[in-house]
Amino acid sequence: MKLMTNEECWELISRSAFKSISVGSINQELEGIGKRIAEQCKGLPLAARAIASHLRSKPSPDDWYDLSNNFSTYTNNILPVLKLSYDFLPPQLKRCFALCSIFPKGYVFDREELVLLWMAIDLLYQPRSNRKLKDIGYDYFDDLVARSFFQRSNITMTSFVMHDLMMIG
Repeated sequence: MKLMTNEECWELISRSAFKSISVGSINQELEGIGKRIAEQCKGLPLAARAIASHLRSKPSPDDWYDLSNNFSTYTNNILPVLKLSYDFLPPQLKRCFALCSIFPKGYVFDREELVLLWMAIDLLYQPRSNRKLKDIGYDYFDDLVARSFFQRSNITMTSFVMHDLMMIG
């Protein structure tokens, strides 16, 4: 799963929150608030879907402002789903991701350095494989990125941070 743009998040939220209304006829005030909420989803489709399902029953701009201003409170409802995502990781990915929890929130991970760390503490394993451990590590890392456990940092093409929603709690 790749991260969505803010516009894609807004489209997902608006389609779900306004099932019977065309996107072009949405109240402009709600659209403005909705786009701010979409930005707060940080590209996670899971967050956008969960927030949209909550907004579906909230047609008032005041409700939308409340959600936007208290976004972290609402995202706590997403945590059980994120835990489920973690629970369904293959064991080798779970071990690698769990190690990352020793780093502080906002820590910038370099893909290569993290793979080397996983190699150094013997977390990379693939039975009956002639592949290089480093290549296996890159696959593990890319899989975690695809599952939205990491997102690309603005620093370099090989710099990543744990997704904000993975650090809640």
